[in-house]
Amino acid sequence: ADLITDTPIVIHLGTNGPITAETLNELLRPLSGFKNVLLLNVRANRSWTAQNNAILEARDQPGDNIILIDWATKAQECTGDCFAADGIHLSADGVRFYANMIREVTGSTVRRR
Repeated sequence: ADLITDTPIVIHLGTNGPITAETLNELLRPLSGFKNVLLLNVRANRSWTAQNNAILEARDQPGDNIILIDWATKAQECTGDCFAADGIHLSADGVRFYANMIREVTGSTVRRR
């Protein structure tokens, strides 16, 4: 096993602004040799969120190394005090939920302290 290319790569572009398909392709091009690139979509009340999520969804094609995680939907499943006052950044409960969501895809979980 190749510990470098077997290691999942996690990309969450966040809520800082719109992206283009070209920019996303440039970001992903050097990662083509990795087995799994986890790409999380955007959860935010912003004018460009739907377009960013559409670009991310379109990039995930059958047989590629991209695994799209629907953060916009999964975030609603977080119980407890998951988000800071801005509704975007995560609190401790949210961080645990987010990490476990990613680890469900990669095969391990984080235990609650």
